Parts: sequence; C-alpha cells; structure tokens
Amino acid sequence: MRLIVGLGNPGKKYDGTRHNAGKMLVQSLARHFEKTLERKTRDQSLLAQVEWEGESVLLAVPETYMNLSGESVGLLLRHWQVDRSRELLVIVDDAALPFGKFRLRAKGSDGGHNGLRSINLALATSHYPRLRVGVAPPAESLSKSWKNSGVLLEDFLLSKFSSEEKKNFELIWQKGFQACHLWVTASMASAMNAVNP
Repeated sequence: MRLIVGLGNPGKKYDGTRHNAGKMLVQSLARHFEKTLERKTRDQSLLAQVEWEGESVLLAVPETYMNLSGESVGLLLRHWQVDRSRELLVIVDDAALPFGKFRLRAKGSDGGHNGLRSINLALATSHYPRLRVGVAPPAESLSKSWKNSGVLLEDFLLSKFSSEEKKNFELIWQKGFQACHLWVTASMASAMNAVNP
C-alpha cells in the first residue's frame, strides 16, 4: 500500500488558495481515477483508494488544519501500516518555487512549512518523500510578487490563485500526475531525475 497525502486547510474559505495546492493536486488525482474522496473520521482525513498500475494507492487529504497535519498523517501511517520512508508521499505548496514547477525529494527539512513541521514532529523524523508544488509568481513577475510587495508570506499563501494562473491548472495537474506516477512506478532516484528542474 502506498499513501499520497495532499496538505491543505479545510473549509470553503481556503478553497483555491495557494496553501492548498497539495490538497488540490490530490483532489485532481481522485478525479483522474473517477473516485470520490470520502470522510473517514478515524483517520481525520478524506480518503480514496485506487489501483495504479498494479499498486494499491491511498489518496488522502487531512481534515486537520495545516499546522496539525502530523496528527492525521500519523494516524494514517499506523492504521494503514504504511512505511514512511518508502510508501508515503506528502504533497505541499512551496512559495520559493515558481508557479507550476515541482520538486521531488526523498527527505529534507520543513523549509519553514508548517504542515511539514507538524509531520516531522509527529513522526520524529524528516526522512519521508515529499513533492513540492510551486505557487510563487514566475520569475519575470517577481518585482510584483509578495517578496517585494510588503505582503506577509502567510497572507500570500492564503490568497487565491489568479484567473490567469487558473487557466494553467489542467496542465499543472497533468505534470503533478506524472510526478506521482513516477513515484509510484519507478525508483526514487529515477523519479527525482525526471521531475526536478
């Protein structure tokens, strides 16, 4: 069993925000497999189980707030007996990566991300794979971005994607699907070589 967890905040007010990019990608994966993410109170998550090229994969969206993501992920690992270093993939937003770019890592620091920090604390390790989804404006528009605008990072992450960015969602979710597909079907080294810029 493999487990793909997309981090985000629950509630309609957070739908479509940059901080929910991980959650949005997992929702897109569920749509691809024509599955509905269903609430499982015991796991504090919305779940859908899919068959992915002979692999059983559990798609999960925690229903805890971002800074409590570790609670849900810990429950999921214990309940579904998932090996965190080989069978878990956590998908998160990354304000340091340009919009639409992806970065796959086998382990790493939380990079200031509250969801990853919560998971690191809950698991007492940072040795688990993560896929970062870029949510920063493209490099050519950095002069207008949150970095130079005086807007707090938290406010930027809780802002919604622009209408121009939304036009690219289908292509971005396809790229995200390919990244997850490689993680499921190939070695970690091969997947990282293919995904990372």
